[in-house]
Parts: sequence; structure tokens; C-alpha cells
Amino acid sequence: MNSMSCDYTFEHIHVPKNTGVRFYTSIGPGSYVPSHWHPAIEIIYMPEGTLTVTVECVSRVLRAGQCTLINPGVIHATKCTAPNTAILFQIPLDFISLYIPDVHKLVFVLDDPAASPIRRTKIDIYKPESEDERLKPAQRRARLYGAAL
Repeated sequence: MNSMSCDYTFEHIHVPKNTGVRFYTSIGPGSYVPSHWHPAIEIIYMPEGTLTVTVECVSRVLRAGQCTLINPGVIHATKCTAPNTAILFQIPLDFISLYIPDVHKLVFVLDDPAASPIRRTKIDIYKPESEDERLKPAQRRARLYGAAL
């Protein structure tokens, strides 16, 4: 576990008026975003490379294919020391409140399926392997539950 500095800033998130949310892809040789917070849910997905994400003084390395979710108002920072690609989604509470009343009372959790071998197996079984299989959800369910059709 790494500790995070007590120095942090408020990040004002600029969102396009036509979407109300911010999406962008970061491609670079390395980066550091110091400790900050904002009134938005932040989801970071790593298509390539790694990224160290520190949330409330706990650091985790995201690898290709993994993502993390950071709740609004939570202090966090990111650091990468090698080339990577990260896709970032920031969804302001003001936007969510248009659809979910009292959203400020909610805490969002994104479980890591790799932490549970049973859940990882279910995800691997259910994940479509081909275009043909995407068209046959009944077969996927049968495979998942061990039934034969």
C-alpha cells in the first residue's frame, strides 16, 4: 500500500453540452495526475499497458483489459511510467441526477471478477467466442448452467 499526499485539488470537469458526460482516450509515453477529487463518477479502462491508480491511499495497478470505478468526492491519483492507452469516462452527479433521484446517496462498486475464481469462470463461459455464438443466447445460457439443448 502506498500513501498519498495530503495535498489535493478540486478538478472541474468540462463536459460537452450535447452529451453531459466526458469521454476521452489517453495515449502516451507516461503520465502523472496528482491527487484530486471531483463530483463525478470516473471509470478508467486500460486497453493497453498499465496504470497505477491510487484511491484513498490504496494503490492498484490496472493492466490491459482491466478497469476501475472511482466514486464522486473520492481523492485519487494516477501514474504510469511506460507507454499505455487509457479510456476515461467521467459522469458528473449533476447529469446522473437528471435520471436517478438522490444519486448523491449512492455508492457505486465495480468488483474485480479475477478476485473470485467462480465469477471469473462464469464470465469466461458466458463471453461470446464468435459472431455466430452472439446470435444464440440460449446456447450460452445452457453452457453456463450445464444444460444441453
